[in-house]
Amino acid sequence: MSLELSENLNKLGIDVYILEKEDVLIPRFDKDISMEIENIVSEFVTVIKEGKILKVRENTELYRGRNRDVLEVEYSIRK
Repeated sequence: MSLELSENLNKLGIDVYILEKEDVLIPRFDKDISMEIENIVSEFVTVIKEGKILKVRENTELYRGRNRDVLEVEYSIRK
């Protein structure tokens, strides 16, 4: 479901990032199948594997992936 949503958001011009804490996109699948899905998904989203949430501030989160890149994400939640 989230992969389908990611694709649709990308079609709307929104940059989409998937943060996965494991070294494969879908760890419960066979590694070869997961890698094939990742190849397809990578056409419309940025996959960050071995990611870790570094910090959460009001409306901003910092993530670090395997390559030590830091991604700052702003979001809003309606209450």
